[in-house]
Amino acid sequence: LSEWELILIDDGSSDASAEIVARMRDPRIRILSDRQQRGLAARLNEAVDLARGNFIARMDADDVCYPERLAKQVTFLKSNPGIDLIGCSAAVFTGNGTLVGLLPVPTSHQEIVANPRRGFPLPHPTWCGRAEWFRRHRYDSTLVRAQDQDLLLRCHSQSSLAALPEILLGYR
Repeated sequence: LSEWELILIDDGSSDASAEIVARMRDPRIRILSDRQQRGLAARLNEAVDLARGNFIARMDADDVCYPERLAKQVTFLKSNPGIDLIGCSAAVFTGNGTLVGLLPVPTSHQEIVANPRRGFPLPHPTWCGRAEWFRRHRYDSTLVRAQDQDLLLRCHSQSSLAALPEILLGYR
């Protein structure tokens, strides 16, 4: 997948991340660094507003996107116009890179939404979805935790979710 943009939002970090990214000089990479801490949900909404593409994939700075992840998820979404959001399985690592285990996911909407009160087994860093879905279903910026679960709880009955069983992300 060669047509992409990378939107990096620095939520008031104290390291040199913004400076390192700024040196990359790739026009596909945009960084927003305003030195403020606004929180994950507010920053995710901001990234959605800034995105220019038809699809949005999200992940956190400490996760690892496997080379074929975006191509596979976008191809699936293009081939399945009724699906709004897709996830994938992930390999789970510790902070020092030690493999802890695998995080398999159910693949069908029915399996993913089977028990909303217990949560949705769709790891947030693996999400890739249609930009219009993210614009229609916003994260609640008042929440400090479980923003992804809240979002799915609010919109799962009006959405169509899926997941690829392949491991396409390293999740720290």
